[in-house]
Amino acid sequence: MDRFLKFFTDLLPLILLYPRWAQVIFSITLALFLFSLFILLVLYPTISKKTKPTAKTAITDTADPIFVIDKPFIRSSDPIIIRADNASADRDIALNIEFDGILYTNKGIPFSSTGKQHWKFTLDNQNVTEEMLSNTTHQIRMGFVGEQLSNPRKIIFNDPTEKATISEAVHTASIETTDEKILGKGGLLDGRRVSEGNVKGLTILVEFQDVSASLKVAEVDKLLNAEGYDKQNSTCSVREYFKIVSNGKLDYLNIVVGPVKLTNNRNFYSQKSLAEEALDLAIRDFNIDLSGFDSKNEGIVDAINFIYAGSPAYSGYLWPHTHVVNYSHNGIKTNYYSISALGTSVEDFSIGSFCHNAGHMLCRFPDLYDYGNRDGDSKPSQGMGIFCLMSAGSYLNQGRTPSPVCAYLRDLVGWPDNEVLLNIPGKYEANHGDYNTLFKYKTNNPNEYFLIENRSQIGLDSFLPSSGLAIYHCDIYGSNEWQDATKDRHYQCALIQADGLMDLENNRNSGDKGDLWEDRAGTALSYDTSPSSKKWDGGTSGLIVRDISSAGEKMTFTTE
Repeated sequence: MDRFLKFFTDLLPLILLYPRWAQVIFSITLALFLFSLFILLVLYPTISKKTKPTAKTAITDTADPIFVIDKPFIRSSDPIIIRADNASADRDIALNIEFDGILYTNKGIPFSSTGKQHWKFTLDNQNVTEEMLSNTTHQIRMGFVGEQLSNPRKIIFNDPTEKATISEAVHTASIETTDEKILGKGGLLDGRRVSEGNVKGLTILVEFQDVSASLKVAEVDKLLNAEGYDKQNSTCSVREYFKIVSNGKLDYLNIVVGPVKLTNNRNFYSQKSLAEEALDLAIRDFNIDLSGFDSKNEGIVDAINFIYAGSPAYSGYLWPHTHVVNYSHNGIKTNYYSISALGTSVEDFSIGSFCHNAGHMLCRFPDLYDYGNRDGDSKPSQGMGIFCLMSAGSYLNQGRTPSPVCAYLRDLVGWPDNEVLLNIPGKYEANHGDYNTLFKYKTNNPNEYFLIENRSQIGLDSFLPSSGLAIYHCDIYGSNEWQDATKDRHYQCALIQADGLMDLENNRNSGDKGDLWEDRAGTALSYDTSPSSKKWDGGTSGLIVRDISSAGEKMTFTTE
C-alpha cells in the first residue's frame, strides 16, 4: 500500500502537465479501477460466503417458497417455527407435513413475495408424542396439499441445533434430536384426554358422488351403541366394550348421522381431506350442535368419526387413521377425529378398528405394535401382538371381538380401583374380567414394574390362541419398536411369553398357544428361569411366581 501511495504522489504532478481532456480520462479510469478493487477485495468474499452452496442444501426450485425451520422441536408440544424465504407471489397456501408416517394438513398459511413469513406449527396429534431419543432419527416430509408426498420437499439440518431447509431434490428427511425420550404424560400420548365419564362422540356416514353407503344409520348406531349386540357373531357394541374394560368408568355413546353426500368422486378425497366438507354438510343438514359433544365444557369436541362408503382405500387421506382437524363452529372447536371405511356389506363393518381409534382419541393410548421404522429401529417385530386392543388385538374375530385393553394401559388411565401389590409374598386369585383389580409387582426403578392378569379364553378373550395368566414387563419409557430386551432398548409393555421363544420380539407370529401361563407347579418365573423375571438391565427384580393353576374364570398363583 505504501508503494502504491508513493507511485500515485509521484505521478500526480506529471498528470497535471497534461491537457484537461487527458486528466478527465485518467480520473475516470482511476475511479473505475478503485471501484473494481473494492468489489474484489471487500464485497465478493462476503457475497460468496453467503451464497456458497453446501452439500446439505440442494435447493433446485425457487418458484415456490423455500422453507426454513428456525429451530428443531424436541418434543411434540414444542412449536416448529417455519418461515418462507421467498415466494412467487402473495398468497395463502396449504401444507402437508408427514411426521413418522402421520399426516398433518395446515391450510391458509400466509406467505408473501417479500418472504420470511413466520408460522408456528405444533405437532400435537395423538400419534406424534413420539419419544425423542438421543441420537434418534425421525422421518419428516413436507409438500403442498394436492401434490404427492412420494416426492416431497425434504427437511435437512445444516446445524441440528439451529435450522433446517427444505428441498425438492430429495425424497425423504430426517431430524436428529439430542433430548431425552419423552413419552407424554405417564406413558400416555400427550393431548386432551377424556377417558372417564359420559362421553358423546359424533359419527358421520359419508358418501361420494360415485359410491353410496351400504349400511343405514340405524344399523351403524346399533353396532356402536346397542346393549347385547351380537350380530354377525359380535361379542358387544363399542359402547359396551368400553364399559367393560374401563370398569364402568367410560360410557362412550356415539350419535350417528348421515349419510352426507360429498361433492366429488371418492378418488378425489385421497388427495384432499374430506373432514371439513363432511362437517359442514352434517351441521347444515342435520342441525348438529357441536357443544353437545364436549363432555368437559371446554369448547372442544371430544371425538369425531368419519365412516366413508366402500371398502378401505389405503391411500392418501382415505387411509384409515386418526388425525386432528382444525374446525370451528359457533365457538366450538374440533380436535381429534378418526376415519374408516364402512365396507360393502354389514359383514365388513366391525368394532375393532373403531375401538382402537377411540383408544387414541379418548384415552390417549399409544400404539403397542411395531411400526417397522420408528424410534431409530427398522427391524420388524410384533410388539404386544394380539394381546391388546392397541396392538393387533383389534383384529380378533375379524374385529368383532377385539382384545381387551391390556392391564398396562388400563392402569395408566386409572381405570382399576383395586391395586394388589405382589411384592407381599402370598397366594393370589385372579378373576377373569375383573378389570377393577390390578396385580402389580414393583421394582426399585419407579418406571419399571410387572403386571399379572387372567387372560383365559372367556368373554373378550375368547378368540385368543392361548389361555391363562398374562405376565407383562412394563417400562413407561420403553418403546414397542425395541425388540432387543436390553437395558436401553426394550418394549414399553412386553408380554413375557411362557414358552420362552420370544416369538413376538422375533416377528414370528402375533401370538400362539404357548404365550400365556397355566398349570405350572413349583417355580414358574424367577431370576433363574427361562424366560426370567430379570429387570431390563439384567439385575434381579425379586419377582418369583410359582404354583400357577389351570386356566379358567378363577386362577391362583403364588409369589415369593
